[in-house]
Amino acid sequence: MRFLRRCVQLAATASLAGFVAGGAAAYTLKPSEAVEVREVTDGRSFVLADGRVAVLAGVEVVKPGEGRGSYADEARASLAELLHSGARLAYGKTREDRYGRLVVFPLLPDGKTVQSRLVGAGLARVMGSPDNRAQPSHRRRGSR
Repeated sequence: MRFLRRCVQLAATASLAGFVAGGAAAYTLKPSEAVEVREVTDGRSFVLADGRVAVLAGVEVVKPGEGRGSYADEARASLAELLHSGARLAYGKTREDRYGRLVVFPLLPDGKTVQSRLVGAGLARVMGSPDNRAQPSHRRRGSR
């Protein structure tokens, strides 16, 4: 049972790594609305101007107070900078999580995702979870 669970975790992580390595160009994520940020709460979450809370899909970042405070602050500052550079929201398979937060893939003007930039800078890591993956056809392409 433990072996099977680990295999599933590895497969999910490998499939999500495709969007990080290839950026948005490898996927058919379609940007919808421009990002207007009221507040960046941490390296993964932010509040939009209309009050909706959004969380980055497919990544984990160091949270404030986990012993690596400078990384948490750096991730938060990088997210704020990236979101204010003209990002547009795109959604994967799941539009909201169980807490009512938007699960988003912010796309930058160059077509890359905010997640790919954070992971590339070492400020985030790919997280394998079935409710935050992009559309299945995208995952298959990245995992082969």
